[in-house]
Amino acid sequence: MNKVKELREQQGYTVSEFARQLNVDRATVYRIEKGQINPRDSLKKKIAMLLGSTVGHIFFDEAAT
Repeated sequence: MNKVKELREQQGYTVSEFARQLNVDRATVYRIEKGQINPRDSLKKKIAMLLGSTVGHIFFDEAAT
């Protein structure tokens, strides 16, 4: 499972809620979770902040700190 989806579900966000918090549409969230698009750096930072993790852990498979 994709880390974005895994962490989003652990945090209790629905796709709609998560998209709203990120100011993107649901399709964008789905495409990020499926690895179909690589979000811009500013969006990666927002995702990491919402999920309580780091950009490196979520997008680059670095150990969580």
